[in-house]
Amino acid sequence: MDGHRSVAWLVLKISGIVRRDGGEDVTISGCAQNTDRELWRKVPGDYYSPKIHVTEGGGIGINVGGFVIVKPVEWWHEMAKKELGHG
Repeated sequence: MDGHRSVAWLVLKISGIVRRDGGEDVTISGCAQNTDRELWRKVPGDYYSPKIHVTEGGGIGINVGGFVIVKPVEWWHEMAKKELGHG
């Protein structure tokens, strides 16, 4: 499978639908809908760019290099205070 087909396959698989070579769509059970709301992306339109999002449960997620940390806003605030020497 070449790189373009691999990416397309991954996107379809994540969305819960896989198109077989015969053109038949098959739904994959156990897939989840992404309910995160993106707030900011360093380079708009760049999928791999660092970003900040809010989860359905209210957590703030920061994604840098594909590694995501999701914590409550109070946790992020406390980390910033410590970094500034106020905690």
